[in-house]
Amino acid sequence: MLLFAALRRSSRQLSTTCGVQAGEKWRKQHGLARSGTEYGPLTDLPDWSYADGRPAPPMKGHLRRRQEREVTAVTFCSLVSGKMISWLQLSWQKV
Repeated sequence: MLLFAALRRSSRQLSTTCGVQAGEKWRKQHGLARSGTEYGPLTDLPDWSYADGRPAPPMKGHLRRRQEREVTAVTFCSLVSGKMISWLQLSWQKV
């Protein structure tokens, strides 16, 4: 009985909510990220800066996202340049 009363007064509670974020379906339908923390100013900008105005050192997540974006950009540019070169070759063959 004493244990039950102690558990009832504890501040920790068991959560049985679904793991899906609220509004995920709506955000996907409107062309947004599936969660609010994937990109945008709240994710990309630093959380703080020094009092003298120097920026804060980048966090691990920021560095990881920057690396992922760089890889995506390089891949995209190589695909586009490859298609452009093949298009130029075809157009020169027609002339």
